[in-house]
Amino acid sequence: MPPQLIVKKVESPGLETPRIGRDDVDAKIPSLTDIKNALPEEVFQKSLGWSLYYTLRDYVMLACGFIIFYALVTSSTWQSWNIWQKALAHIVYCNYTGFYMWTTFMIGHDCGHGSFSSHDIVNDVVGSITHTLLAVPYFPWQVTSLLH
Repeated sequence: MPPQLIVKKVESPGLETPRIGRDDVDAKIPSLTDIKNALPEEVFQKSLGWSLYYTLRDYVMLACGFIIFYALVTSSTWQSWNIWQKALAHIVYCNYTGFYMWTTFMIGHDCGHGSFSSHDIVNDVVGSITHTLLAVPYFPWQVTSLLH
């Protein structure tokens, strides 16, 4: 356990400013149990249909990003752009695809922890697919991730 911080007052002529210590901060942070109790019960119910829908949606969005950027860089418009316009397009593309690659990683993460569906085989198949497409070995990752 870390040492407790002591609240001290800074002495100034006519002005006192209390310093916030660890006890003041910890008192304001809700516990994991408090957060879970505040959420509705349906948040904790697994739905294979919704899970597969979000997986498909994320892959469609990722594919759209690939297709649109490929169409852009193979067009005559791309050839007419200067370096700054191309750099901006790359930044937008990288952020867009990075976001959807992160969402597919999180789907695999949920599979690894068993929160994607109630069926272990579905979790393993979907987790393997999502992680393979990101070049992340699913089963070794799952073993290490279960430790956190």
